[in-house]
Amino acid sequence: MNMLKAAVCAAISCVPVAAALAAELPKELAPRYAGLLKAIKTVDTKSFDSYFAPDFVNVDPSGKSVKRDEFLKGVHGMFQGVKSCDAKETTKKVTKQGDTMAVDFDFTFQMKGKPGGDLMAHEVGTDYWKKVGGKWLLVKTVDTKFDVTPAAKPRAVGKGK
Repeated sequence: MNMLKAAVCAAISCVPVAAALAAELPKELAPRYAGLLKAIKTVDTKSFDSYFAPDFVNVDPSGKSVKRDEFLKGVHGMFQGVKSCDAKETTKKVTKQGDTMAVDFDFTFQMKGKPGGDLMAHEVGTDYWKKVGGKWLLVKTVDTKFDVTPAAKPRAVGKGK
C-alpha cells in the first residue's frame, strides 16, 4: 500500500512540473498561432504567407539567413503534393522585448500524401512577432533545430505467418 501511495504522490507532483514546461501565449498572439496552425494543417499556403511581414527573415540552425520570399518558396516546395498535415506546437517561453514578442517553441508536424511518402518534421526555435499595420506578423524566426525525416509506416496487423 505504501508503494501505491508513493507512486500516486510522485505522479501528482509531476503534473505542475509538466505544466511549467509549457507557457501560455499572450491573448494578442493566441489567435495568430491558431490561424497559422490551421493554415499548416489544411496546407493553405496563401493563408500561411499572410502571417509573415515583408521584411521577415528566417535563420536556420547553421546560422544562414533567408529572406521572406526565398523562405516561403522553400515552404511551398516542401508542401508540394501534401494533402494534409498533423501538427502540434508547444510554447516554451514568451518574452516581450519592446514592441516585439519572442516566443520559444517546439513544433512537430507530419506531411501526409506527399509523393514518395509522408514526412515528419521537427522544428525548435524562437518566433519574433511585431505589430505591423495593425496586425501581429512574424518578423523573424531563429531555428535551433529543423529536421525532416520519412514518417514511420504503420505496421500491418494480423499479417503474420
